[in-house]
Amino acid sequence: MSVRYRAAGYEDHLLKTPPKGYDASLYSWAPRTLPEQGGAFGTELQPSMLGKMLTNQRYFGDDRLKGNRDYILSHPRERTEIRKDFMNHSLGFLYFIQTDGGMPQLGLSEDEFADNNNMPRSPYVREGRRFRGRVRLTENDVSAYLAGPGPRPPLRKDSIAIGDWGVESRRCRDEPNPMTNTYDGSMFIRTLRAPYQVPFGCLLPEGLDNLLVTTTISATHVAFCALRVEAVWAQTGAAAGIAASLAIRQGSEISDIAVESIQDSMLQQNYKLTYFSDVHSEHPHFRGIQWLALKGCLPEGDTGYCFFPENSATWGEFLEAVVKAFELPVSVTGIHFDTIESTDHVFRYAETLYDTASRKGVALFDNMFHPSIDHPADHLLPEPRQRWLTLRTEAAVSGGAAVRFLALLSSIVGRDFATDDFAPYLQKAHITRAEMADLLFSCASNLNTAQS
Repeated sequence: MSVRYRAAGYEDHLLKTPPKGYDASLYSWAPRTLPEQGGAFGTELQPSMLGKMLTNQRYFGDDRLKGNRDYILSHPRERTEIRKDFMNHSLGFLYFIQTDGGMPQLGLSEDEFADNNNMPRSPYVREGRRFRGRVRLTENDVSAYLAGPGPRPPLRKDSIAIGDWGVESRRCRDEPNPMTNTYDGSMFIRTLRAPYQVPFGCLLPEGLDNLLVTTTISATHVAFCALRVEAVWAQTGAAAGIAASLAIRQGSEISDIAVESIQDSMLQQNYKLTYFSDVHSEHPHFRGIQWLALKGCLPEGDTGYCFFPENSATWGEFLEAVVKAFELPVSVTGIHFDTIESTDHVFRYAETLYDTASRKGVALFDNMFHPSIDHPADHLLPEPRQRWLTLRTEAAVSGGAAVRFLALLSSIVGRDFATDDFAPYLQKAHITRAEMADLLFSCASNLNTAQS
């Protein structure tokens, strides 16, 4: 219910008689202080707007479980009586507040549901039916520490929405468990709340094409407890609309639409598909940062869900980003860098780029082909392979070095690369992390255009 507190002139808003089936033992009301005393109502009411509040914070009173399964499973024409029972229970709560609760000043908001006696037309169905889709979101996908080290859940490259609400499951019955005096099924894991992603497959039912479901999406009960908020539905609805539009324009099935096409359209409209606390949709390199994150590239440590867009990009960060942006298969055939230990986070990315270049005979790194060491039969020598390449992974990357590196790598993987397209970067003494993302995004866009 939407209610309003009136310190004076509230008499016209009093409920004259209790609703059908009223039972005062079903309710309780004990606000801490009154507004005119400089306080609020504790946690009993949720502020909304224009001085109005929602009765959405009490277990004992406004909430009710009796009849909920019947309501969900019934045919719509059979729900009328169940709906009336829910409405009478809510009105009973308000009647109790105005009488036994000692607060006649609280009444229904006069400007809400004006054509229905100021009462909602339907009960709030928090969770009804869900369907099984091609992807099923679980607790692992919305909790930060079950499937990874945190502080965010594992990245989803097929993300079309983000959410940040915690797992909040309401109780399974109206009465507490007599053994523990707690409500079975009730949990609110708000301290571990973390931004998570929703993959596109959660909107696609199993075994059925050309249907997109944006609300009762494919998830377990626990995951759905975090998903079921309006901010998520706004994005899943947008993704479904974009996917349907692409399918119509291309004359294809929904399942044939590449998720990258949906993501690209969403990024053009400034939808966030990975959450960063320091990158807003107005950032000049927003699309590049979001695109690179979808490739699986996050700052090491991921402190505070930050991307650190204005920090100088290091060679270590650049090498990792290049491997992920070009989607190169990780390859490690030796230890070629004197300055990078095998325990270093960057090791596998540097070696992948070395192997990718050496297979094509291209010197991607300075002094890559040592005349006396690096020859075809070197791996047959009995002594340990000598390391000779030096690369300071903590050093900042200049714009010119980054562009030249990408031009060489593009030739290695057989794609066109026009250095002139990146002229603004050539004179930069160092590039920021945001510029690195934009550079790689622009490079990939050019490569895709050339391939097309």
